Amino acid sequence: MWLISSLKKGIDSHYVDAYYGQDTYGTGAKKGLTFVGGFQQDEFTFDYALEYKHTDPLLSGDRPYHDSVWDNPDPKAHHETNRSITVWADNTEYKNQYSAQYCNSEQNPHPRAVQHFIQRNNYGASCGWDETSDKLLRNQSEAFSVYINSEYHLNDQHSLFANGFYIDQEKKGRRNTFFWGHHESIHGGTFWDPDIENKEGTLGAPVKYMWRVVADEEYTEDGLGRTYNDKSLSFNVGIKGEIGDYYYSVGYSRANYDFNERYLHHTNEGNRLLKGEQYGEVNGMPVYRPNYEMWFAPLTPDTAMQIADWATYDGNSFNNTFTADITGDLFELPAGSVSFAAYVEAMNEGTRATPDPRILNKEFVGLTGVITEGERDRYAAAMEFLIPVTEQFDVEAAVRYDHYDDITDVGGAPTYQLGFTYTPVESLVLRSAYSTTFRGPSMSSVYQGFSGNFGSGNDRITADACAVLAAQGEVSGYATDALTATCENVDLSNPQLASLQASFETVSAGDPTLKEETGHSFTAGFVYEYSENLSFNVDFYDIVIKDKIKVLSAGSILHTMWECNEGIQDPNSQLCKNTAARIQRYDENGQGTDRLGNPISGDAYTPFSVRQGYINASETQDGGIDLGVRGLFDTDFGTFRYKFEYNKVLKKKRAY
Repeated sequence: MWLISSLKKGIDSHYVDAYYGQDTYGTGAKKGLTFVGGFQQDEFTFDYALEYKHTDPLLSGDRPYHDSVWDNPDPKAHHETNRSITVWADNTEYKNQYSAQYCNSEQNPHPRAVQHFIQRNNYGASCGWDETSDKLLRNQSEAFSVYINSEYHLNDQHSLFANGFYIDQEKKGRRNTFFWGHHESIHGGTFWDPDIENKEGTLGAPVKYMWRVVADEEYTEDGLGRTYNDKSLSFNVGIKGEIGDYYYSVGYSRANYDFNERYLHHTNEGNRLLKGEQYGEVNGMPVYRPNYEMWFAPLTPDTAMQIADWATYDGNSFNNTFTADITGDLFELPAGSVSFAAYVEAMNEGTRATPDPRILNKEFVGLTGVITEGERDRYAAAMEFLIPVTEQFDVEAAVRYDHYDDITDVGGAPTYQLGFTYTPVESLVLRSAYSTTFRGPSMSSVYQGFSGNFGSGNDRITADACAVLAAQGEVSGYATDALTATCENVDLSNPQLASLQASFETVSAGDPTLKEETGHSFTAGFVYEYSENLSFNVDFYDIVIKDKIKVLSAGSILHTMWECNEGIQDPNSQLCKNTAARIQRYDENGQGTDRLGNPISGDAYTPFSVRQGYINASETQDGGIDLGVRGLFDTDFGTFRYKFEYNKVLKKKRAY
């Protein structure tokens, strides 16, 4: 826990604290140094804290009870060496290839890899090591922080204040990188290897996948291949005090956060270097003779950089805020004082997240990212009142105005709240409130630039076509041979719920046309105190939010398209037209074009791209009852407190 979070004010001395320790296994060392102090002189106080902390990484290999796969006590677990370096072929006696020739052979030694045979799943001769000890249980971390707090009393009524902190920390972890040696296509890009013996006893077989684990020790000096740095700065200055019977404060604050991340990743250029030149095609597949000797060999920093490179990600977020508030009593009523609070705020905020340009350009194998950048101003003003109508009846009223100045058309709007509490007897409190809401879209939903990822989902439309094909032998609108090949991966165990898992790229972006969320809520209930040790509460709530912003996921888009295809949704509706425009599919030849204009291939008729995004849902409604019981009881061992809560949902509606 940061010392800055619990530093006391008004320190008039100085302290030094240092520590060092390690666990009983001689690993996981921790050390730190802290300076805390302050001084006071007349009307001026100044407090400070400086702290340095360092924690060593902790690996599974540092613990004898889980440094090996054989430590797993489950008798059903697969106690076997990992397939760390693999060439996986189809139409062969065993899936794994080339282990005998290149896995820690005399000509191609490896310090950790061993040849081993795995009968399970027909893997066969395999190459790898026990990766259990490589797992990172705790990152290495190093952090430095500074905290200051100061106050100067101008006089008995007014004082200046300033406080702030700065944190600079670095975390280093393990990448335990997987390298995938195949085409840039998200579907793997099976290629033909003319030198593999197939099931027919002849040469030539398709290689579906190549992968290998890269231990961080192979390309770093400290065995930690992933670095994350972040820096946080925050300060607040202002004046506060009393004017007559009113308390006020005026302040300015600044918060800034920067981050940077770096890790090693396999590049497409390195992939092409591994595969070598293309020797024509067989059955529509390109023919390659990859450099398997390099694939099975240990990497050095130099060879790692031939097939990989450092991928980076950095970003920043900030806000500048001016605030002013005043509180006090306005006037007296027979039942007491009318209290009020007024508040104004002006904020400028921005965000940026920028990946390595090569990530967005698909220059890394199977890697994509998100870019976000934007800035906006926001203003708010509010007033609250507490009005004691009678000694038993209080009214609370509030009004607020928010305004967004950005690239959207949201603008501004007022909201309000009106409520009461009524205490007919000392043990019973009746309460109710009605309020309206107004909220602009989040920064990310508006300013998020291109975002890409790889995922999978159930392509039920194609799966249903496969079910029809199995029953009738052909499907209108589909080429039979192409659909038959695609349907090899379909699950028809339940033809009414056919399933076909498709892999695709998901893309999305922020939407500056999003509208604000508005709504209202109503609550009513009571609290009854049966005794000092037991109380009950019952509250009814009804909440309506209009134009609620939600994210359209790839799964929901595919399902909605299926509903449109089945007539559950009106195929001619704007919903179905919008959904159809979000899905791109391979043609009957399994060909498509990605977002960069590159030709890609996959299973005919399946989606290769799904465009996600933010939308304003039409309306959400939630209503229900909350019941609560709480209390305490005394025993010889002390006082015990208890609380029970129950929620009964009476209404939950979503309209899109």
